[in-house]
Amino acid sequence: MQRMAYGGAQTMVNESLVRAAVIVYFQQNGEDSRKNLKRIRQEQQLGFFWMDRLVDMLKQYENQRAHYPTFSAYVPQVGLYYRDLAAHASEEAKTISAKCAHVVSIEPFANHAQNVAPSIESITIVLDKPLDPNAGYSVDPGMDGKDHYPITGKPQFDAGGLHILLPVRLQPSQTYSFVLTPYAFATPDGYPLESYRVDFKTK
Repeated sequence: MQRMAYGGAQTMVNESLVRAAVIVYFQQNGEDSRKNLKRIRQEQQLGFFWMDRLVDMLKQYENQRAHYPTFSAYVPQVGLYYRDLAAHASEEAKTISAKCAHVVSIEPFANHAQNVAPSIESITIVLDKPLDPNAGYSVDPGMDGKDHYPITGKPQFDAGGLHILLPVRLQPSQTYSFVLTPYAFATPDGYPLESYRVDFKTK
């Protein structure tokens, strides 16, 4: 949470509730269950690993409005939930991370290499868990910006979803960077790819 500038308990809880309310809103307005689950998984990967239960709590609140006429009346229940969660938060965060997909390596050169052949036309991302090709893909430019973004076309999946093939166009003596993000890449059971930054330089 501190990494994303949510450094205090109240800020963290407020942000959690906003994100959970967005998910409930889309559920109530007809978003299909697969896409809605993906929203939850993305929030979990970003660090809000309790998001599935918080969403359930907001739905429970709506079903018990006779008992909780205002959200202020329900907030103590949220507080009790977080107090219980705090005792084993680290273990739960590790559990969510273990279920996500992770980059194992890239080919045909190592990440951060400084002498990459500019003749290379494809980069292969090797994963520890297969991704669902139907979930789509999400690749952003790196910190160097779009002028140093080497990908020229749509990524392809290979090896049963364990490889992402990225078509690239490279120039000599140039730095390149891009980031694989969790906003589309996902396993068949909805867990996202953990964000992974690639940067390198051609010889």
